[in-house]
Amino acid sequence: MSPEQNLLDDTVVSRIRCWDLTAEDLRSDELVSSLAESVCRDFQLDLQRPVLYMIFSELMSNAIDHGVLGLASSMKESGSDGFERFLKTRQQRLSELDLARVAVVVEHRQIDDRAPHLRITVTDFGPGFDYVRVCREPVGLMTLHGRGLAILRHLCSSVRHRGNGNCIEVEFLLD
Repeated sequence: MSPEQNLLDDTVVSRIRCWDLTAEDLRSDELVSSLAESVCRDFQLDLQRPVLYMIFSELMSNAIDHGVLGLASSMKESGSDGFERFLKTRQQRLSELDLARVAVVVEHRQIDDRAPHLRITVTDFGPGFDYVRVCREPVGLMTLHGRGLAILRHLCSSVRHRGNGNCIEVEFLLD
């Protein structure tokens, strides 16, 4: 894709940043802040830093926990120590992780005189999930899981799943 192209008489100007994250990257405690900082710096978005941090946090948590590590959210609710067991299992699987890959693409887009936006795509190469069913389920405010996609839908102008659910694309308006 060229940085500038003419589509149906709309001028699209894009700047793209890509990451191909490995198992070592996914183990880093600084991954989310590093992604958010890099995007803010590269696209000069200091005012959006807190929201971008939340967006990356939700996207990367879902990709790592469910796509790469295969952890079920329901584990957090199983018994009085479910959340603790979830975190312990997560840490153990991360430490044992040898081969893994998550692709992140951030595209800063300006279409004619409309508000600029970021398109963030995260692909985890895991088995995916039934996103149609999950997106229809009501979100419980007091549950320990299931709020991530609702948070993304609130913060972003659009949230789309692709493939078998292992790819998510969000758009965030910068106006």
